[in-house]
This record gives sequence, C-alpha cells and structure tokens, in this order.
Amino acid sequence: MILLYIFVRLPWAILESLAYRGRLLIRGIVANVTLRNRVRFNGFPILRGNIKWGKDVIVNSGFCSNLYGLFQRTIIYAYDGAEIVIGDNVGLSGVTLNSRERIEIGAGTLVGGNVKIIDHDFHPVDSRFRNPDITEKIGCSTVLVGEKCFIGGGAIITKGVHLGDCCVVGSGAVVVSGNYPEGSLIVGNPAKVVKIYPIEK
Repeated sequence: MILLYIFVRLPWAILESLAYRGRLLIRGIVANVTLRNRVRFNGFPILRGNIKWGKDVIVNSGFCSNLYGLFQRTIIYAYDGAEIVIGDNVGLSGVTLNSRERIEIGAGTLVGGNVKIIDHDFHPVDSRFRNPDITEKIGCSTVLVGEKCFIGGGAIITKGVHLGDCCVVGSGAVVVSGNYPEGSLIVGNPAKVVKIYPIEK
C-alpha cells in the first residue's frame, strides 16, 4: 500500500500542488478561459466558457485544499452564450458553477465546500421532451449572489435565486427560486429565511 502511494499518488500530489502556482493550463481541463489579475488555484479545476474573474479570487480544487473535505474538483462551466461572473476576493472550494444563462457572485463572498450553484434544470422537466434532450425546453433563470455572502458546505442554489448582500446559507440547504433579503439566514430543504441580521452600510 505504501509503495502504491509512493509511485502513484505522490507524484500526482506534487504535480497538483505545483501546476497552478505556475499558471499551467492543461488542455481538456482548462479551456476557453482568460485568467487575469490575481486568481490563485490550489489544485486542478475544470473551467470552460465565458468566465469573468475579479481580483484576488481563490479557487480550492485539490482534495485536501480545504479542511472541510472536498468530494470533487471545482467545476466552473458556462455553456455557449452563458456567462459566469466572479467578483473580487471571492473564495470557492470544490464547488460547481454550471450556467446556461448567467451566474454572478458578488465581491467578498465565500462559497463553502462542495456547494452547487446551477441556473438551469439540466434536463427538461416535462418527460415528453426529455429524450432526446431538447435544450430549448430546459428551464433557465439567472442566479445572483450578493456581496459578502457565506454559503455553507454542501448547499445547493437552484435557478432563479437572488441573494441579497451579506446572506448566510446554512450547510446542506437547498435554496429554490426567489428573492432573499440582505442579511438573511437561510436554512433547510426547501430553504427558508429564519432570521434577518442588520448589516452595516
């Protein structure tokens, strides 16, 4: 077992820790993305499409790059015609951002381990259109996450969610379409606002 780790896992771990420190782009893992400013990668994310990066963004994608425990690499994937906007000083850890329309994450927001933010249904809800997959029948609606929000580990943000500034989403919450006021504490499945905290302007 030790020999297996030395010859298989250890070289990969070393490569993983060094690769993005040198801004190494690997075809098939990172595609069609222009990195600018100071975006720091810990591990290998999967990136595709029209992604707009703010300054000082941290993307944790190695399995041990966040002590919450990551189940997957970070996936930031925008389909053709879609857009993902990530503000300044945003932290992402093992998250999935998957967009057919638009996902925007405000400055200073922290997105915890294994969170999913998806602005569409992946497949048509109406079974008549599910096979074959008819993309124009897939429900889509923009997701907007305000500034200085915190999204707890394992939460799922679905299409049409608009979070105001300084919202907190509890771990494992499933947040469905709607407008959530700034300062909201949002928990449960389906998630509900259980408290609203005052915020400093």
